[in-house]
Amino acid sequence: HTRSFHVTGVQSCALPISRKRRVVRRYATSTLAVKVKYQERGTTFNESTGLSELEYAAHGGGMPIIVTGVGVAGAIYASGLPEVEDHQFLVAALRSLRG
Repeated sequence: HTRSFHVTGVQSCALPISRKRRVVRRYATSTLAVKVKYQERGTTFNESTGLSELEYAAHGGGMPIIVTGVGVAGAIYASGLPEVEDHQFLVAALRSLRG
């Protein structure tokens, strides 16, 4: 994946975004969906997978951009709001592009 656009108002967002990016790349679904999947099983993502919390974050704010007939074409990330709001922000941003 090549980064074509990156905006951050706070340098401290870079680390959470890199952790979310690893989850999206590994699972090809939103970070919030991954989190909920493990919560529904009565556990957490990091406990169940054994992946480091320092490297992987299954929190709202990361999702793949999937193109029909192509697959994952990229991803979009947000950080800085509460995790559900990060997710909702991304959903709203993508919906605004659909026109």
